[in-house]
Amino acid sequence: MTGSTALREVLGPHLRPLAIAALMQVIASAASVVPLCGLLVLIGRLTGTAPGSPWNALLVFLMGLACSAGLNSLALLVCHFVDTGVQARLRRALADKMGRLPLSWFDERSTGRVRQLVQNDVGSIHQLVAHTIVDTLAGALTPAAGLVFCLCIDWRLGLASLVPFATYLLLYSLLAARGNQETVAAMHRGLERVSSAIVEYVNGIGVLKIFGRPDEGSARFAKESADFREEFGALVAPQMRAHAIAVTAISAPFVALVMLAVGAWTVHSGATSPSEVLVTLVAALLMPAGFQTLAASGQARSQAMDAARRITEILHGPELAAPDRPVRPDGTDIELRGVCFGYGEDDSDAMALQDICLSVPAGSVTAVVGPSGSGKSTLAALLARFRDADSGSISIGGVDVREIDESVLRATVGTVLQDLQLLGISVADNIRLGRPQTPMERVVEAARAAAIHDEIMALPRGYDSVIGQDARLSGGQAQRVCIARSILADAPILILDEATSATDPESETRIQEALDRLATGRSVVVIAHRLHTIAGADQIVVLDRGRVVERGTHAELMAADGLYRSLWDSANASSEETREGAEAR
Repeated sequence: MTGSTALREVLGPHLRPLAIAALMQVIASAASVVPLCGLLVLIGRLTGTAPGSPWNALLVFLMGLACSAGLNSLALLVCHFVDTGVQARLRRALADKMGRLPLSWFDERSTGRVRQLVQNDVGSIHQLVAHTIVDTLAGALTPAAGLVFCLCIDWRLGLASLVPFATYLLLYSLLAARGNQETVAAMHRGLERVSSAIVEYVNGIGVLKIFGRPDEGSARFAKESADFREEFGALVAPQMRAHAIAVTAISAPFVALVMLAVGAWTVHSGATSPSEVLVTLVAALLMPAGFQTLAASGQARSQAMDAARRITEILHGPELAAPDRPVRPDGTDIELRGVCFGYGEDDSDAMALQDICLSVPAGSVTAVVGPSGSGKSTLAALLARFRDADSGSISIGGVDVREIDESVLRATVGTVLQDLQLLGISVADNIRLGRPQTPMERVVEAARAAAIHDEIMALPRGYDSVIGQDARLSGGQAQRVCIARSILADAPILILDEATSATDPESETRIQEALDRLATGRSVVVIAHRLHTIAGADQIVVLDRGRVVERGTHAELMAADGLYRSLWDSANASSEETREGAEAR
């Protein structure tokens, strides 16, 4: 999609008020000749070369100024009102769209790139809507109205007023380099890298400080900034040099020189009067300001079209396919048949999951364990349909998850992932995220069940404390808030991906007891690396390199003396070493 087409799509719902603002500016530009006419008459009456009272001419002059300036201000006001609607609509649309995009979309884009899209690209649209549309019309029509006025006074004075612009364009075209669109695209890529470096530095500052390398993150940001500065300078230097030389042609001294030279000729020949030359000089001196505004508006239009193209690419991006005829699952049993999934690699050996076949009976607890990188978290993401399998099928209650409406699926499958995210809202609202209308009593019950109630009450404002402001939670506390959220959602299927990985032993015991109570009557899939927490599961599935290598109960797998037994012995040995170290201290 081209930039202009994308821009029309972005601004489509707002074209009527923008057209009204444009009409106001057209009238304002046409009215800009009224003060010039009033000034011409006023000078004539003040010098005695024209009959009548100068006060009437002064009134016309002032009314013309007021009309032109007032309509211009009103047009800008309308555009700013429209701009607030455009920004709100785009940001809501982008947020809604990102909520429907598969996780693979975010894998391919850094946090800085997403921030660049939502903040800077929408900001580029703001500049166009709030300022550039009116400025472009004013920059084109107001000088045109001044040119018409000069031509009406004398055609030679009118042509003289064009000489500075023609000189500017000639000099700039001879000196400037080409490729404005490439310059804008390169600037955007540079800003993306700088934005990504900022986000990476902020997110990793804690780790860098721990290892005594706080300057490393800032060094990358400084390098990206320096590279961007050099790249930006190399890109814009030819245009800036050309503009610096060419702009002398539309400077006030050059314009005055041309107009006075031609004006002296016309006065000497008797074609014009000194007052007419003076007023056309004023008109000519005002024209370059509009021309420079028009040139600046061109840059803003290019940036806005580039931003609109990126925004529409996201809004039209492929989502997880929605079913044409959704089917509600009948039950909570889960069935995986021949499921394969890879992160874009062509080599089948690099597939994250290969030929996974698994049954989770309704009301049972299935634990999935395995070495790091064996595909456990990928399996959890597929079960929750954050991604779609490359091949094979995943069904819930006898219905393929791709045939279940997303709202029904989210109400059926509750998840607690190891990558915890709490929103910048109150703790209570974080817990009731899936059920916004839940009364406070039930929120507290869920928090108690997740063993986080006491810590919440210790916050400055208890459950009303806002995450990131007066609520600073540890990893274990945040994990228990997420567990409370899932408890409150009361989904019949639970997927717990490392649900107790960031908790201390005491909290882990309480959480495990809560999860055991919660699992009653539900289908539960637990992804865990603390094997003692899942020893009582109905079945344990062992993954290795994306394949199911063992399955059975804890006793059966221990007796089989395979990978599970090796993982169990290793975990127990680590626990014993930790305990001995603590006793030695």
